[in-house]
Amino acid sequence: MSLREVQSFLAEYVRDSDVRRRCDGGELTAVLDGRGLTTEERGLIEQIELADLTKVAETVRRERFDRLSSVFALLFDHLAPHCDVPALYRRFDDEHRHGWWQRRAEIRRFEAFVVDFIVDHRLPPYLVDLCRLCSAITTIAESPKGQAPPHADPPGAVTVRGNYRVVLRQPYEVLSFRYDVLPLLDAPDTITPVTTPGARRVLVQRIWDMHKRCQVFDLAEEPLIGSIGEEPASVLELAGRLPAYPYETLFSEVAELHREGIVHLVVPPELAGELTRPGGR
Repeated sequence: MSLREVQSFLAEYVRDSDVRRRCDGGELTAVLDGRGLTTEERGLIEQIELADLTKVAETVRRERFDRLSSVFALLFDHLAPHCDVPALYRRFDDEHRHGWWQRRAEIRRFEAFVVDFIVDHRLPPYLVDLCRLCSAITTIAESPKGQAPPHADPPGAVTVRGNYRVVLRQPYEVLSFRYDVLPLLDAPDTITPVTTPGARRVLVQRIWDMHKRCQVFDLAEEPLIGSIGEEPASVLELAGRLPAYPYETLFSEVAELHREGIVHLVVPPELAGELTRPGGR
């Protein structure tokens, strides 16, 4: 006997709060009508203790909320004075019943939902930027490492040369904010609203040598990283973008970014073989 229809009902009961309400309210017969169930399948469903199945549904919902809380904990703290966060989550859970095991997609889905809520209810606008930052930190940290460009980081490329191209390691994302929400990361136990607009651009980048971790750069304080993020360029092209940097400072800072694993150094193709041959330098 195929149990597909029985399994379909069980899954729908667990994921759909409206179905649970109807069944708990004595409408089980109406819910089952029109499903094309055989007599045996219908009998199996009617023997199920719905209270036990409701406990399963509550556990699934709680686990989903806990997964999102680990990402948006700081946002939830700042939302709490303005709304019932668990009720907000239940609304999200009702509207988005599937796909929650796809973590990065789930985070982006919840990000869009919360931003809509903040805008629709005219909550403090800095919450939009805080939501986006929380979302980016986890999605970037959990994104696969990007493949290095050809001729990147050969063992012989120890000294930075002017014709080496500088490329940020992937994955990363550049975000433009209306409010400076970065200080909130350093004060998670203090709920202080950000009330004064102040344009900010930040770069969120995965840390390559750590598991699921990322770093956040304020590009107002890191103009070199911001310039590299605009478009990969040679060291000398970066010098043209940043005329206030003395050459020795620029070369030194590029070397430091390379040592810290923030950038790739890509040598010109015609030099790549020379740098990898013994005694080539």
